Amino acid sequence: MLGKVLTSTLMALALIATFTGCASRAPIKHYELSTELKHGEEKILGGDDWGIALSGGGLRSALYSMGVMKALYDQGALQHIKVISSASGGSYAALWLVEEQMKNLGKPLGESILSDDKFRRSVCELIGTGNFVTNFEYLDAAFSWHPSRASIEMYEASLRRSFGRNPAERTIDQLANATLVKQVPYWIVNTAIHKPDPEHRLHHGVFEFTPLVTGNQSRGYWRANTGKPVPVVKAVAISGAALAPFLAQPFEVPSPTGTNEYLELSDGGHVENLAAFALIRRKVKNIIIVDAEMDRYYGFAAYRKLKKGLVAYGVNLTVGEADQATKFQWTPWRLKQSVMTGTATHPDGSVSTIVYLKLGLPDSILPLMTVGNMPQAKGGVSQDGSCYTLPNDGQTSTTELLRVRMANYADFRSAFGDFPHFHTVDQSYYTDQTSATLGLGYFQGCDLHDNSDFKDKIGAAACKPPAGRRR
Repeated sequence: MLGKVLTSTLMALALIATFTGCASRAPIKHYELSTELKHGEEKILGGDDWGIALSGGGLRSALYSMGVMKALYDQGALQHIKVISSASGGSYAALWLVEEQMKNLGKPLGESILSDDKFRRSVCELIGTGNFVTNFEYLDAAFSWHPSRASIEMYEASLRRSFGRNPAERTIDQLANATLVKQVPYWIVNTAIHKPDPEHRLHHGVFEFTPLVTGNQSRGYWRANTGKPVPVVKAVAISGAALAPFLAQPFEVPSPTGTNEYLELSDGGHVENLAAFALIRRKVKNIIIVDAEMDRYYGFAAYRKLKKGLVAYGVNLTVGEADQATKFQWTPWRLKQSVMTGTATHPDGSVSTIVYLKLGLPDSILPLMTVGNMPQAKGGVSQDGSCYTLPNDGQTSTTELLRVRMANYADFRSAFGDFPHFHTVDQSYYTDQTSATLGLGYFQGCDLHDNSDFKDKIGAAACKPPAGRRR
């Protein structure tokens, strides 16, 4: 516990530094994709395709999003996801899925990591590395001769160990071939230009890395394989560089004049934490937004910021309960439902359907919160290949084990009132905390089936209920 207090203190001091200084103003220009690049994206996107936006939120968002992806897989819906947009912790989860899929091309999306016979071991391996960035690593980097460089190297190594599952330095443009033949979803990694123009944050601040395209609307776009290739892990590390003074990275922007410019890029959540802007501006027909930001009182701050920013584009975003939420909700308020529905209406009259999944403990989850008996959580896989955290007794399903872990941990934390909204600076999760957050993502993701827009359009089946329970 002392280590966690120390970590939080160090992170808080760094966050204060993040917001100091004066932002420089850049001339307002507006670039769209060239005909060639736009044609490349149109080969992938179009029609009634589905996209998913995985929000920022550090390890909380990563684990929750992975649980949601397992639910989508079990409902037969993950294969319909053609584009993933991610920011910060959501990019960790996307990395976990995409890297595994790249090693198993030709198989259905997620089968090699989310199918019942693979998921238990995947979870155990992840929990074994759930102490994502240790207190010793923080201190070692902070007091090195080059704190920023050491912090970046530590962070990227942690990403490879915990989520990359692949020691090779795959570059993001190397995903292009698999993406174009639709064996891997089109992945948009959202970063942010550090200290963007506050009056034009979406336009000036959102900076994208994709297998085909790199750039943004204020600086222009170019092919992803132009200049020095960007490793996938580096793009994800920038996307999650919340501690900008230590983790922001310079990026060289190609220039036709030969005088290249360097931009300082940091966490995509600094500008647009839902990672939904990339999908909305591309007019993706159906969009699932996974909102896993820290929002204990359900003020929907990231949603409100996105809604306000879209006005400049003539887009009207509206989502049920999110529009009703007050800006400052200082008393605990129970989320009524996991899933809300809305629309993004574009100036040309086209409409994107929004299916909004909000992290929390809604009424639909309460029947699953029955405490059960289970050995104390322990990370990793034993020498005989069994799982400590989700033991296989041949009778209990993986989802029932996740349910018990979730219920037990929620009961344990009930006196503190902080589950599942742990602070984003916490990058070192306990094993039971990891499995509980995964479990919550899974069961809230299963609630998508109760939403008519999702169920009718994607043809999803219901998740199998935990043993002895009905959903």
